[in-house]
Amino acid sequence: MIRNLRELGIELSKEGRTEDALFILQKAFDFDYKNAINDIGVVYERKGDYDRAFICYTDACKENVSIAFYNLGTLYERGLGVKQDYKMALSLYKASKKRGCTLAYVGLSNLYLNGLGVEKNERKAFLILSKGIKEGDTDTNDIALALGCFYENGVGTKVNLKKAFQYYKRAIESKTDFAYHNLGICYLNGVGTKKDINSAIECFVTAAVNGYADACIELHKIYKEDEAVKDIQLSNYWLDRAMQTKSIKALICYAESLLQTCEKNEENKEEASWAIATYLTSDEKEETALKNMYQELKKKYPDEINWEYIEGNPMSYIDKYFPELNAVC
Repeated sequence: MIRNLRELGIELSKEGRTEDALFILQKAFDFDYKNAINDIGVVYERKGDYDRAFICYTDACKENVSIAFYNLGTLYERGLGVKQDYKMALSLYKASKKRGCTLAYVGLSNLYLNGLGVEKNERKAFLILSKGIKEGDTDTNDIALALGCFYENGVGTKVNLKKAFQYYKRAIESKTDFAYHNLGICYLNGVGTKKDINSAIECFVTAAVNGYADACIELHKIYKEDEAVKDIQLSNYWLDRAMQTKSIKALICYAESLLQTCEKNEENKEEASWAIATYLTSDEKEETALKNMYQELKKKYPDEINWEYIEGNPMSYIDKYFPELNAVC
């Protein structure tokens, strides 16, 4: 009964029903199920209440709940609800691993991969994951997902696309959107497997219906460009779904779709300019992938809009043409 209450609470939390989730998990806790206090912390973290999440995880650690050490470590690593402290995160991940939490291998690997609190060592980051996938008895899907990325990109090991595909396929057992997206990319581009547009679409749709922006964008591109399944209405639908997530990447794709038609529709120039200006004023503008997308767009449509003016005065452009959106931006 207690485990059923806990599982129900977790499911309600995933659905965004925070108050219901907290009520059910509190009932589980009242029955003295020690893991429930960690789960309550997860609900608070998803809600953005990091102070309460920190308290819950700390209490769960006192009860020796293995995953609570990992969750508390992530707060220290990101500086949420507590002062950022990579050394403390390292210590907590080690404590979590010692108690059998497989997610701790991912946390430790990430610290070594990025040189956070330790000397950067990509090979060690890879070896930690390799050890975790062998030692973990259950729930190693997150490790499999990380290993897939390492093998695909040759981080800490040689590129091995077949292994990358195999690990991505294993990782979807966790039903995470990122895993489905990465597996979809493999099917789309023939990474470690044969190209299979239908399997790619299936993977992307699974992630996209949950609001995963990158999967929505891939579907937008597929239905726009692939002659075998071309469908402009579906392409626009998935671009709209991506825009609803407030994804900056989606904004750049939206700008491109407008620039392609601006000769026939002058108003599209202004809205495309707004999308570009919004990208230029975002916190994500320095991300390599987005910068590459932006430069490619600028190269492809050099004369359609006033790039120099937008780059020099992005906020003034937003104020001038879309003042009602200024508060949102």
